[in-house]
Amino acid sequence: MISKNILLVGCGKMGSALFGGLLPNLESKSQAIIVSPSGKGSEFGTKLVNTAEEIPSNFKADIIILAVKPQIIEGVLTSYKKYANGRSLFISVAAGKTLGFFSKHLGDSAPVIRAMPNLPSFIGQGITTMCSNAKVTNEQKEIASLLFESVGSAIWLDDESLMDVSTGLAGSGPAYVFHFIECLINAAIDEGLSHEIATKLAIDTVIGSAMLAKSSKKSVSELKEQVISPNGTTQAGIDALTKDDSLEKLIKQTINAATKRSKELAD
Repeated sequence: MISKNILLVGCGKMGSALFGGLLPNLESKSQAIIVSPSGKGSEFGTKLVNTAEEIPSNFKADIIILAVKPQIIEGVLTSYKKYANGRSLFISVAAGKTLGFFSKHLGDSAPVIRAMPNLPSFIGQGITTMCSNAKVTNEQKEIASLLFESVGSAIWLDDESLMDVSTGLAGSGPAYVFHFIECLINAAIDEGLSHEIATKLAIDTVIGSAMLAKSSKKSVSELKEQVISPNGTTQAGIDALTKDDSLEKLIKQTINAATKRSKELAD
């Protein structure tokens, strides 16, 4: 259980997903306050305020989760600089915003963790990559791990520069998978299947394959070969999929573009 006081700034999709996973691990709902100008978050039953100015003066925020969009976080930080005294841990899920960015706006004393969770966190199946500045203690890292493991799994990166490609892969990746599923569905419909059957076959195939890849000791390359029979249907499909390495080149371009955009958001 977590005995620390939590301040959640922003309660959109990601903020609410994280808080929903965290809430059962709190000793008491009174430990948490949600700052939500939109009024979202009332369903959690914790104290809800519209602005930072409404936070009770006697509330000692041990952890401040910044779940706001990168385009507005600079303006938001001004209201929370009073907590940058070295005691409160800041955890940001704003894509692209570097540890240096937070040092610039909060000062060098604030312990900061930069995190990138992804959409499956909404159902407790997310993956989060994290990195921290030198002010973050081992205890604070453990608490951050508990937070993100409550909505899936978490990985620590020693090199902050890898956060951009992690964002391009895991953060943006669900959209790529959804698009791939959409393509499978449309292709199967073109071959005569109904939308309902094509959708079920596509989604269940992706789910089953991902679960097998996660649980198996074999590499994904080895698992792929298990499905392929010489001159069979899978071989024909793989040949089309890998012709001229077009898919691999496209995926590389996709990850590169998302990684580049993550770097741009740092500005």
